[in-house]
Amino acid sequence: MNADGDGATHPATTTPGTSPDHAPGYRMRFACKLGRVSKMLQVRHVPDAVHAELVRRAAVAGVSLSEYVLRELERVAARPPVEEVLARSASRRLDLSVAEVVDTIRAERPDR
Repeated sequence: MNADGDGATHPATTTPGTSPDHAPGYRMRFACKLGRVSKMLQVRHVPDAVHAELVRRAAVAGVSLSEYVLRELERVAARPPVEEVLARSASRRLDLSVAEVVDTIRAERPDR
């Protein structure tokens, strides 16, 4: 079976001396047809010091650089942006003066 799933051999997908199922890029094309390929991200102009630190951290974690960076991206993406947090906190503010807050704290801590 080839990348198109029709069993035909396509010159563009084969390399001389290989079967169509093992041609370069076969697995990627097959996976793309299934819709199971994650997005790829390329980061350019990474400073040497940043790259070295990421490589070091990945080694300490016992994972590849790609896996480490993916974990970090997932961690960052899971947190809301600062702007959203500030907007939510602004909507929850009480109309209290500093004096009212201080008086309330003092009233609840009589021994201090």
